[in-house]
Amino acid sequence: MNFKYLGLWIQLIILSVTSIYAQERIRNILVIHSYSPDNKWTQELNLGITEYFSDLNQDFSLFTEYMDSKYFFNEERMKSIAALYKEKYSNINFDGIITSDNNALTLINYYGERLFYNTPIVSCGINGPVDDANMNSRVSLQMERANHYETIKQALNLFPATNKINIVVDSTITGKLICKEVENELNIHNLKIPWNIIADVSFENLKDIIQNLDSNEIVYILPYYKDRDGKYFTQGTAEKALAEISSVPIFVSWEFQINTGVMGGNLISSYEVGRDAAERVVKNINSSYRNLIEEKVLKSYNEYDYRALKKFGIKQNQLPPKTIIINEEKSVIQKYWKLLLIIIFITLFLILFIYLLLRNLINQREINNKNIQILEIENNFIKSQKELILTLGEVIERRSMETGEHVKRVSEIAGFIA
Repeated sequence: MNFKYLGLWIQLIILSVTSIYAQERIRNILVIHSYSPDNKWTQELNLGITEYFSDLNQDFSLFTEYMDSKYFFNEERMKSIAALYKEKYSNINFDGIITSDNNALTLINYYGERLFYNTPIVSCGINGPVDDANMNSRVSLQMERANHYETIKQALNLFPATNKINIVVDSTITGKLICKEVENELNIHNLKIPWNIIADVSFENLKDIIQNLDSNEIVYILPYYKDRDGKYFTQGTAEKALAEISSVPIFVSWEFQINTGVMGGNLISSYEVGRDAAERVVKNINSSYRNLIEEKVLKSYNEYDYRALKKFGIKQNQLPPKTIIINEEKSVIQKYWKLLLIIIFITLFLILFIYLLLRNLINQREINNKNIQILEIENNFIKSQKELILTLGEVIERRSMETGEHVKRVSEIAGFIA
């Protein structure tokens, strides 16, 4: 009987220790990015993920991989990446996985269960329709949706005389998927102004088209990575080249497109995409979570380039409230405030130094005047002492003569008596 209770106590102790260990052990999170670490979108997205876990103050260990598949991705490449991950992480159990953009999702759909069995996965930054037939049952999708209509609406408010919107699309599959999103949004909002899709052209041809646009037209350019001839562009280079030659304003909706000479717009924050994905994977850990496709407009903000605003005569008060302005011309004080602070500090120091010198001189003069007064008093005292001594000497001398005469008279009287 006692052994029975002893066995129960041992089981309870084991369960308690196991529970405590489960709560305190480090949780492993694998992050797989589709693109390279120098990709601006990926950089900010990864920063959002890492800072979210850092803010939790819990034991999470992050493992980060970059597929570098923006310009080259096929079945053989995917197979080699899967083999690498299998060898690299065969002895690590992951509690959750985050993937960014479509290529990493494709990898997970084909090899996820074999590589990371029964692991909750959040895929963020996904464009266009996904293949439901090959969808990993543990994947939760966060579709990448820019607020295209908001950017175009802001453009029309700034340029009310606009008579055509030119939408520039690159020759990637992602670009074509995003273009469909734009068309759907404009149709939903029943936009009255005509728009024109510029796609499947060489970049040289595209530059000619942009240069010859009517002054009352505007351009809305989607992320541009590849032209019809297979020429690739790093983030922002195509936007910059077009902005340099364009006589009409160019609007964008992705943060990595800004600061290239374009006007700006309502921008997607990849940092917030990363934080949202990290938050969702934490919620999904240790839950029986099945695939969920969430399509929503991502967190965004308004940002415009001061140089482009100035070029097209747009005042800052015409922009939406809380708009961020970059490259704003700074006043002399704003430009050289550090130098001005140093100058002010040195000036104050010199003023204080001069004040102390003057104060010291004044004090010294006062001391000298007092010393002169003291010397005068001493001289007067010495003079008076001299006069007193002379007077006393004369008195003593006179007294001495009288005494002598008195003695002489006494002697004469004494002689006479005798």
